[in-house]
Amino acid sequence: MAVKPEEAKAALVEKAIAHVRERLPGPQASDVERFVRSYYADAAPVDLAELDLYGAALAHWHCLQRRRPGEVKVHAYTPTLEEHGWQSTHSVVEIVTDDMPFLVDSVAMALTRRGSAIHAFVHPIVKVRRDGDGRLLELLPWEAEGFAESLIHVEIDRQAEQAPLDELAAELQRVLADVHAAVEDWPTMRERVRAIVAELDERPPPIDPDDLAEAKALLEWMNDDRFTFLGYREYELHVSGSCAKRSGSPSPTASRGSRRKRGGSPGSRTSST
Repeated sequence: MAVKPEEAKAALVEKAIAHVRERLPGPQASDVERFVRSYYADAAPVDLAELDLYGAALAHWHCLQRRRPGEVKVHAYTPTLEEHGWQSTHSVVEIVTDDMPFLVDSVAMALTRRGSAIHAFVHPIVKVRRDGDGRLLELLPWEAEGFAESLIHVEIDRQAEQAPLDELAAELQRVLADVHAAVEDWPTMRERVRAIVAELDERPPPIDPDDLAEAKALLEWMNDDRFTFLGYREYELHVSGSCAKRSGSPSPTASRGSRRKRGGSPGSRTSST
């Protein structure tokens, strides 16, 4: 009789739990067991078939141990038994970051742009309690009050050298910084759209009234949860005769989301290992 995918997954998770109990001391084993169960709870069975569940989860557990608020941690490497204590036929990307929208699609698109196949994608979300230095104090039940963090484990085409993996980690840092900025500034960008519509009412520009009404209707339609604002930048237009020229340097205070300067948010940090 064929084994059902969920039954096969359950057996693999229990095998990983057995390794946890055998190889880790009692108090740590209890914490890691809870983590492993959470880590694979929503994983697709097909993504676990060739994965070293114990090694992958334990590596991510170590990566989770310290993270400052807003920090994006990215670790891209090819695991080996000698260096990392576990191995894979693929190279691996591990990410720890604040939980937010657009993470999965953004990471997948960044990998696709580099021409790498995705062989497994595991994306657990955990709630944690940390001290002031970002050290992990407790893995919390999902229903408890706590800070939600996204963990992403991706298996990609195996790389023979570390250099392209370092380049990939840097690119993912840039991508996730843009995601963080877009999500953080989303309310501000929506408020700016409302302000622009109000300005068009209070001080309408000297253009055809029908064109003005159409522009206002478009902005209101976009702002009615029909459009995802990723970035916003404001320029001054200098009109000379019939031509309008855009100034060269927009003010950083008038740029939001993915259009603001790198490092423009005091709450955003990045680190690669």
